[in-house]
Amino acid sequence: MLKRFSIWLSLVVVVSACSPQLYKVMEDPSESWRFSYSTRNCYGTCANFGIQLFQNGDLTFKGKNKVQFVGDTLLSGQTELRDAVVAKLKEMKFFSLDSVYGNADVQDLPISTYTFAMKANEKASSYDKIKTVKAQMEIPQELRDFQKWFNQELADLGLL
Repeated sequence: MLKRFSIWLSLVVVVSACSPQLYKVMEDPSESWRFSYSTRNCYGTCANFGIQLFQNGDLTFKGKNKVQFVGDTLLSGQTELRDAVVAKLKEMKFFSLDSVYGNADVQDLPISTYTFAMKANEKASSYDKIKTVKAQMEIPQELRDFQKWFNQELADLGLL
């Protein structure tokens, strides 16, 4: 019984994660979504920060260390960045990426976590569709390129 349930649940997750309807939600103003990106320290000079970019163009940044801006800030009106992020997520087929790239036993490499979460409608109290990707090692090139681009965008905003 448990085995059948596990298989059924896996199938539902795979089908919903690859659904092109998820990309349509990004463009639908009646939907509510957020994209978050965070890094965790390594034993070197890695930046440690977290951001959330919302559908309305608000960007929250929490700089912890090894960044230009340490602390919390809110930048409103980041619609160009929002649109570029959505385009790049679509281009790299974010929802088709694996959920984990790396090894939990390796502690001295930076880990980046990317999450796209959305609500079926703005009145919903919580996000009902969430895709998270944790990247540490053996990261696909398109995700590496996205991280490099996004970090440059944050640097241009004076945050990194």
